[in-house]
Formats: sequence, C-alpha cells, structure tokens
Amino acid sequence: MVFSFNSILMAVLSSGILIGILYPIRKKSYFAKKFGYICIVIMYLLCLLRIFVPIGFPFTVGISKRGIYSDICDVLCFNKFQIGNYEFVIAEALFAVWVLVAFVKIGKFLLEYRSTVKVLSMFPEKKDAQCRHILQRIFKETGKQHDVTVFYSKGIHMPMGMGIRKWRIYLPKQEYTDKELYYILLHEYTHFLNGDLFVKVLSYFFCCVFWWNPMVYFIKKDLDKSLEMKCDLSIVEKLSLTESADYLQTIVESLRAACGKKQFSGVRYSVSLGNAKNDELTERFRIVAENKKNIKKNKKFIICWFIVFSFVWVMSYSFLLIPMYEAPIEEIEDVPGAVQFTPDDSYILYENEEYYFVGEIDGNVLKTEIDEKLVKELEDSSVEIIYGIDRAAEAMHQSFPVVIPGEMIGMVDAVIVTPVYAFDEIYTVLRKVYQGEILSLMELVTDAE
Repeated sequence: MVFSFNSILMAVLSSGILIGILYPIRKKSYFAKKFGYICIVIMYLLCLLRIFVPIGFPFTVGISKRGIYSDICDVLCFNKFQIGNYEFVIAEALFAVWVLVAFVKIGKFLLEYRSTVKVLSMFPEKKDAQCRHILQRIFKETGKQHDVTVFYSKGIHMPMGMGIRKWRIYLPKQEYTDKELYYILLHEYTHFLNGDLFVKVLSYFFCCVFWWNPMVYFIKKDLDKSLEMKCDLSIVEKLSLTESADYLQTIVESLRAACGKKQFSGVRYSVSLGNAKNDELTERFRIVAENKKNIKKNKKFIICWFIVFSFVWVMSYSFLLIPMYEAPIEEIEDVPGAVQFTPDDSYILYENEEYYFVGEIDGNVLKTEIDEKLVKELEDSSVEIIYGIDRAAEAMHQSFPVVIPGEMIGMVDAVIVTPVYAFDEIYTVLRKVYQGEILSLMELVTDAE
C-alpha cells in the first residue's frame, strides 16, 4: 500500500465523482423513497471512507500524465528547499500543515464537546408524570427500551438529542400538550435508535481531519439532511395520514417558537427536531407526504444499485494518476564513461539457458551475461515481480512486463536497482515517478550476508 500526493489527489477526485453520482439521485424523491434513506446514508459514509483511505494498493494501475499535472507534481514533490540544516519539498510542508491544523481542530472539537456535555448536565431534569408516561408509551411502541434522560432549560430553543452512550433529550422550558411532547420525544428517540448521533459526530470528525477538502463539508451538510429525512420516514410509516399531519405540525410549531432566537452552540454535536431553512423543511414535508403514496421498495433494485455504486467505489482504487517525465538524457550523458545503447545497436540474447546483453562500443561487440539469478530466486519465493524497468524495454523479453521509467504501470512495495554502479543516476530518474522504496541490489546482498 502506498500513501502519496498522487493517491490523495485521486481520493479527492474519486469522492467528487461518487458524490456527483449520489447527490442528484438523493434529490429525486421517487428514487429516494424507492431506494431508502438508510442506503443513501451508507453510500455517503462510503464517500467519506474513500477520502479517509487515500492509498494505492498492489492492484492499482498507474495512468501516466504529462503536461500540467506532471509540472505541478514536480514543483510540489521534487523541488527541494532548505531552512537551516533541514531540507524539504513543498508537499512535505503542506502535509505538516495539514496534520498540525487537523490536530488543533480535533483538540478543539473534543474540548468543545466535553464543555457542551458539562454545561448541559447542569440543566434540570424533566421528571413529571407526563414525560414518564409518554416515554413508556414510546418504549412500548418501538419495542426497545434504553435509559434516556430528559432535560429542559430556557437556554434551549429547539428540542434536540445528544449522546452516544448516554442518551439525553433537551427541551425548551415551556408547556407541551401530550401530542406535542409525544412527537418530539419520539423524533429524538428514533434518532438514537438509528445511531444518527454517532454518524453525525463521525462526519464532524472527518471535517476536522480533512479541513482543506470542500467535499467533506458538502457530504456532512447533505448527510445531516438525509439523517433527518430517514428519521421522519421511520416515524411516519407507522402513522396514519392524520397522525403524520400532526407530526409535521409539531415540527412547524417548534421551528416557529425557535425562529429568531440564537441557538445553543452545542446543537452542532446533536440531532435537533429540525432546521428553519425553508428549502430543507419543504423537502422534508414533501418526502413525508409522498411516503403515503405507498411506493414499495424494490429489493432487487436496491441490491443492483448498491452493487453498482460499490463497484465504482472499488474501481476508484484501481487507477492512479502519476506524473510522466522523460528520462534526463543530458544528466546521464554527462556521467563519465557513460555509453548509450539503443534498440538499433543492441539486443538481448538467450543462449544456453542464459541471457546476454549484446551491444557495440567503438566497433567492438560487447557481450555481457545478464544476472538472472535474482529474477529466478524471486520467482521461486513469495515475492511477486510486477514488472521490470529498463530504458531499452522494447528489447527485453521476460515472463513479466518491462517498461521504461516514465511508464510504470502500477503500485509496488519496492523497486530493486540491479545496476549498482549507476544506482545514484537511476535513483534520480525513478524518484520522479515513484514515491515508494528504491533499493540497491548491493544493499540487499550486504544485508543478507
């Protein structure tokens, strides 16, 4: 597995493509109802996972790109700068800034979360008979009973739920009818049962880690909407048309009461009854209303679409954009004693079960045995040879592909340089197209001895 600038860029591009596929579908109410918001939430989590795991696997195939992309990679990954005795490239500096800011944001998030929980724990509990009776009714109807504590305060303007292990519901301090309190508590309790708090906190954590990626904020925003719609549908599918109207009316009244008031800052770590934005509220109401049309979920359709989406997700790891550069001929030609061979004046000879390199130097024919011992030993071991690398790739005949340095075709764990006398020059060429480990054959032999 390889973690590099190229793999991070591919993760950003892939997540954008996945979101481009998912978002228009999520906006189609018929599809959303037929497919189900649970699956949509899962697919959004897969988008987050694609960003969170920006690596290249052994099966990843490199797609060589010249031009602007290669120029950008050259500036970011190969142009070295020095501050004092420390030498670095721009990509290393950017990575250091990424990690530093991520740690600061995560630390701030944990401190704010802990502070929020501490402040909210000071609110008085709501232990009246009305609340206890309605909670018991909800436990009986859902068939699941979990310890949940209800608090109320004048500092809370919108009902909200908070907590992953300890479930707490916070209500504005006011009088509620049995119907209003029932739908409010049912909404928040359903969020807890669906695990929505964990998903929301997880998405916030992703925003802290990948603070520089706008796709993460987009996913979080739309994921929050999907969680609310999933919760609404989980509730209204068990209600009659009249009860569904009462449920929506409760949301409207709660939003009207909270309108114009500054919401408690801790709401970002919670699930609330709703959002006062008209477009989101309209969409929620439309989804609930169309739920009553009894559009049945087609399991085969869901499975097929999920397979297609998962296939695209897996395939996003199968390709990786890599920069392509021409071998620096002028640098090689300046090396004392360097001799250039081309397919026109040299070839590979197989004779008596041995491979020989045959070339012409100043009118004299050079015939040199190619060391196949390493290849044979590797082929007989657990090490897999993915491909060979040689400037004269066209003249090479092996049981594995042989490519020129600028056309490396996939991700590997390491590259072994067999011409030890030219290791430094070869290392310079390979480092421009490969970010993994480059080893000298002499180094391996010395370590083995």
